[in-house]
Amino acid sequence: MSPPRRRNSPPAAAPARVSAVGRVAEEAKTARERLDDERAKLAAARKEAAQAKAELESERRKAALETRRAESASIAAQTKDAKAEKALAEAKRAELKARQERLARLKADEAATERKVAAAKAEVKKQAKVEAKIRDDEAKQEKLAAAREKTARATQAKADADRKIAEARAAEAKAIAARKAAEKAAEKGGDRKGDKSKKVAEADADREAKLAEAKAAKEAKLAEAKAAAEQKAADRKLAEAKAAEAKAARSAKVEEKADSETRVAKADLAKPEAAKSEPTTTASVKTDDKPTTAANGNPEFRWPARGRVIQGFRSNGNDGINIALPEGTAVKAAESGVVAYAGSELKNLGNLVLIRHPNGYVSAYAHNGDIEVKRGDQVKRGQTIAKSGQSGAVQSPQLHFELRKGSTPVDPSQYLAGL
Repeated sequence: MSPPRRRNSPPAAAPARVSAVGRVAEEAKTARERLDDERAKLAAARKEAAQAKAELESERRKAALETRRAESASIAAQTKDAKAEKALAEAKRAELKARQERLARLKADEAATERKVAAAKAEVKKQAKVEAKIRDDEAKQEKLAAAREKTARATQAKADADRKIAEARAAEAKAIAARKAAEKAAEKGGDRKGDKSKKVAEADADREAKLAEAKAAKEAKLAEAKAAAEQKAADRKLAEAKAAEAKAARSAKVEEKADSETRVAKADLAKPEAAKSEPTTTASVKTDDKPTTAANGNPEFRWPARGRVIQGFRSNGNDGINIALPEGTAVKAAESGVVAYAGSELKNLGNLVLIRHPNGYVSAYAHNGDIEVKRGDQVKRGQTIAKSGQSGAVQSPQLHFELRKGSTPVDPSQYLAGL
């Protein structure tokens, strides 16, 4: 600061002015000192503030570094956890895949085992048929041999009869020769005695010749009759054997055709059934035994049981209809026929019965409880063949009913009486 300018004043006031200037100077000095102190304090404060700011910045950097480290650690932990979870998920997926593969292998092994069992059963059945045919052939050969033996005996009897006839004719020729010899001897003697001897000899020769001829004729007739009877019996036996052989061939052909149709029907029935239900219909059972024909010209069949239709024909590939029934309900034959199959080899269908009808149709009854018939049984319309159940791939007691023309499935509702 520049010193204040001095004012011109009167000389008498000079000491007072000096004193005032001194005080002002002293005050200015004091003010400068205070200012310097304040500046020094301000500098110190600024220095402290700068130091504090530096420390705060350092702490902030440390905190940011720790935060970044913590975040990095957290990210690393999360990454590690994610990797662990991913590895666990991969392990679970691998285990699930392995289980599925094992299950598929088990199912394939089970299917292969079932096929082998079915093939073994078919082979046993085939072998049984072969053995039965061999036994039938042996029986036929025995019958043919017996017939040939009888024919041979008849031929021998005829030969014996011919021989006896020849012997009788020889005896007759011998008697004629003896008679001629006697006549010749009588002619040489020329007396009555000779005539008498001649007559006696002729009479004896005639008698012997007649007896021999009658005996030979009788024996020949008996032998011929016996030979004819044996030949007739042999011919009859041979005809019976041939007829039996032809009948066996026809029966084998019919049985083979029936078995083929049954196999086709079983194969078609083995297809998985649909599980969805349709609008329901109530099925009723009629017991009239007289065959009838529907208005559409199709043969009529009777309902196999009284119940609610829960799935119709061709619903999601269904080849028949499904009827809900209380367990133990009587399942009845829709028409008379022969039981072509009764068993549980087709697991999806459970306990199954197939009936082959004379009109060429086959009816099927699946998911039964107890089966009350066996293969080859003759059944009548309305006869109880099984009790309803829940066997096979179903969730509730019901009857799966199919009707097939040969091996082709048809809509049962077009054939069942009452619909």
